[in-house]
Amino acid sequence: MNFGSSSSLFGWDRLDDSPDLSTVRRFFQALPAEKLLSALRNR
Repeated sequence: MNFGSSSSLFGWDRLDDSPDLSTVRRFFQALPAEKLLSALRNR
């Protein structure tokens, strides 16, 4: 029996091995840092 190959639900093989700095910067800018920092300060 032969099963056809298909891509996975998420294309992990299509991701860059090492993203450029602008991608990393946008990722960190998108994080809700203020909420996290506030929670850490109030501990």
